[in-house]
Amino acid sequence: VRYDSALCFVLASFFGIGITMASRVQFTHTALYRQIQIYLYGQAATMRDFHILLYLGMALLVIISISLTYRRLQILLLDREFAHTLGMRTRTLNTFFFLLIVLAIIVGIRCVGVVLMSAMLIAPAATARQFTHRLWQVMILAGFVGMLSGFLGNYLSVELARSWSGADGGRGFALPTGPSVVLTGSALCFLALLFAPERGLVVRYLRILIFRQRCVRENLLKALWRVGEYRRVPATELRRYYSGPRLYLNMLLRRMIQDGLVAKGCGRTYTLTDAGRRQGAHIVRLH
Repeated sequence: VRYDSALCFVLASFFGIGITMASRVQFTHTALYRQIQIYLYGQAATMRDFHILLYLGMALLVIISISLTYRRLQILLLDREFAHTLGMRTRTLNTFFFLLIVLAIIVGIRCVGVVLMSAMLIAPAATARQFTHRLWQVMILAGFVGMLSGFLGNYLSVELARSWSGADGGRGFALPTGPSVVLTGSALCFLALLFAPERGLVVRYLRILIFRQRCVRENLLKALWRVGEYRRVPATELRRYYSGPRLYLNMLLRRMIQDGLVAKGCGRTYTLTDAGRRQGAHIVRLH
């Protein structure tokens, strides 16, 4: 059985068993069931100063451990075969790495719960990965994104409940802290996937559009230079060199007129200016 398949099987099976037991416990042991709910779905309001200091100590322990063993963990995570050739104890390092993950889960389990903790392990790292290729930068950015998600999630949970509560002080809409933190982290991840400077989907799409526009612009300059360097070329003749929409062709021609590369004559004819002839000749030489 593959590692990921076994992990999914164990997770789904034991989660189903836990839900089945919880449905029974809520009628037989009501107080115990409420305490279990805190760890399943998170409830930051139940945290005391002792919990904050304890989790702060665990977080510092994780940070210090990663700082001291960063090089070995980097080699282990990125190239396991190379780690074997260097004589590293990969099994020991693997166990140590999983212990760090367990400590990180313990730190966040009181706030977002077991069910939503997996999202907080993935969303900050996925967000940070959109901005850098270096592992240490990913770790720092992921930590910052997680901190920002925790702060904004708790703040929105309190403020939204306060602003949407009834005017008479009655019970209004309440957004749980755990889902609020996870939704904030997911929103940051979604925005990073769309608008990251290099890897964002929207930025990549705009880059493709700009590249295509530049190609069409160069093709029009080449066509004008070859067909009529010093004569006026009608728009119908230019359409033989561009098979796209006519509206887009007219927009490009207007932009080239504004840039001083093309001059428009009577009867929808176009000719190259001196700057256009120089740029057209340069493009032809390059191609």
